[in-house]
Amino acid sequence: MRLVNPVLSANFSPTAFSSLSLCVHRGYAVVNALMDQHDMFKWIVGKELYPELKNIAVQTEMRRMVEKGFCGMQCSPELNHQKNCHHLEVFNDSLVMTVSQVKISGSMPRHAVYRAKHCDGNQVTMYELFGLHDVYDETEVTNRYYCLLTHGSFGSEISAPGFIHIGVPAQGEKGWIE
Repeated sequence: MRLVNPVLSANFSPTAFSSLSLCVHRGYAVVNALMDQHDMFKWIVGKELYPELKNIAVQTEMRRMVEKGFCGMQCSPELNHQKNCHHLEVFNDSLVMTVSQVKISGSMPRHAVYRAKHCDGNQVTMYELFGLHDVYDETEVTNRYYCLLTHGSFGSEISAPGFIHIGVPAQGEKGWIE
């Protein structure tokens, strides 16, 4: 695997990327086992829960991996802007990552205030651009780079992830920074 984004390659080794992928696969497997064990998930109303259960299971697997020492990261469940649900944030001193399910590989998830705020932090400051780190107090800079792991299924094949993408989203949630 070739890592082209310096933010990602500075924080994750190729082995770490494999571990992230494994979390997604394990999350899907947990949900598949749950759905196979209970008939309430086998009819149309129960099947509607599948996307949300996948989100919960993937984030749970990610939390377990971080708690075992993944890349020196920490994690925390964070409330969204509306304060009506939580999402997992995985972070270290230089990066924060969230996980989202999307329908199309390479697409951005729906708008969320917390994602938009994180994306705005991915902008390069003039100080960084011109290498003038010593002319300002670095303790004032609190932004971490934000990366997003997206996953999803292809078509009617919902039992395994059809794709997994990790990248650095651009300001305004309008795409990916290459």
